[in-house]
Amino acid sequence: MRDEGQAVAAFELATQQGLPFDALLCDYRLADGADGLDIGLRLRQRFASGLPLLMVTGETAPQRLQKVHASSVAVLFKPVLASDLLAALASLNSENAAVTQ
Repeated sequence: MRDEGQAVAAFELATQQGLPFDALLCDYRLADGADGLDIGLRLRQRFASGLPLLMVTGETAPQRLQKVHASSVAVLFKPVLASDLLAALASLNSENAAVTQ
């Protein structure tokens, strides 16, 4: 997605079609300086509070990294291997399934 508006539209369409997302994957730093963590948390709050959220970042600034870690959102650091991404998503979905049962 290019921006939060497109993400909202995708969530609304998925909801209308009865095809909810299994997870939300966001880059930390988005175009025009947008904060992917804030956007991901807003999307999750609005559409599915239990939706697993995974951040991907190449961020190195200590203040920004502290914010990600303080959020308790799972994070992977770039470069990310496909196998690591798949394992992280599988782990988050397993944790989410255990919580919702």
